[in-house]
Amino acid sequence: MAYQNMKFVREAFLIRSGNGVIASGKGEYAKVDFPFEEHWEVLKTFPPEELCFVHVHPPSFPEFSRMDQTCYKALKRALGGDFAFGLVCFQEEGFVMRFIGSHSAVLPAEDLELLKALSQEEKP
Repeated sequence: MAYQNMKFVREAFLIRSGNGVIASGKGEYAKVDFPFEEHWEVLKTFPPEELCFVHVHPPSFPEFSRMDQTCYKALKRALGGDFAFGLVCFQEEGFVMRFIGSHSAVLPAEDLELLKALSQEEKP
């Protein structure tokens, strides 16, 4: 799918460890809720530095919101250490990815494609 045939629909999220994707899903138009409670038992089995939480922002908003920053700080405390917490904005050509905190990650192409598919739909 070409980017020019896509439009932003909603935020989406992906949680991964070194072993692969733990969870992914669609959010709302200006908000995504990571399913922390649903996956807590699995998440706490990993050292924080092996976890990566990424969500999608609209192309025009490649910055962390105040809610993003609060979520990152609370999750860092709950996990007992720093982890990769990022956002991705899909542009007409390519994407912008940013991380907060001291960790970052390189997402496999299939993870980026999954996030793109969850957050965008084809124009009619």
